[in-house]
Amino acid sequence: MEDQLGSIEAGKKADMVVLSDNLFEVNPYELYKVKVETTLLEGDVVFNLH
Repeated sequence: MEDQLGSIEAGKKADMVVLSDNLFEVNPYELYKVKVETTLLEGDVVFNLH
């Protein structure tokens, strides 16, 4: 399955989320404010906030 999984490249399936903010730049005490904007499961959008 190496040709389908393992890295983010054109033609490969992905499980990932797109967040509203960069977690490395957010104050740790305000992480709860970060929202999930999009969720992909096996390359298909299963949730989109917008």
